[in-house]
Amino acid sequence: MYFPEHLSVAERPAKPAAGIPGWFTGGNKSINLMATPVYAWWLNVLLAELKAVIEAAGIALDRDDDTQLLQSIQALIAASHATAAVALVEASPVAVDLGLGSYYTLDLTTSRTLGNPTNITAGKPFLIRFTQPAGGACGLAFEGNWQFEGGEAQANSTTANAVDYLVGVGMPGGKVFAHMKLAIA
Repeated sequence: MYFPEHLSVAERPAKPAAGIPGWFTGGNKSINLMATPVYAWWLNVLLAELKAVIEAAGIALDRDDDTQLLQSIQALIAASHATAAVALVEASPVAVDLGLGSYYTLDLTTSRTLGNPTNITAGKPFLIRFTQPAGGACGLAFEGNWQFEGGEAQANSTTANAVDYLVGVGMPGGKVFAHMKLAIA
């Protein structure tokens, strides 16, 4: 994508006053309906919108690359799903801010309670990996907004170096639905 190079101006012209929104038409001579004109200001709006998407992905405009919009959309989608692990801090209770990512880790040193999650987005999934210490024996409990299959959380693995995963999804009303997968590693 690139800006026009010939018969163009350096500064973006002002837009006219807003009219009535509608759809393009090719016109219809039988009912004396003229075709919709395509104005420079409207093309400039499209150009600015496309440029914003491409530059948001960190791609430099290139007049010889007709795939930049596609590359940009793919890069932005990939970036929105790529997330580094967020290390949860052992505390009483353990704070779980679901606005920080979608993958969390908690290396246990003692038994802990996970506090009610904050910044929940309904429908957004997340994963928490719990790792037992070399001595094991660390239990997990959950405050009231954690909703589990069967009504209660399974008891977590407490053997030395065990790894459990909690798979969850945000629900309306500040709750999360969660499922534990035990002794993965």
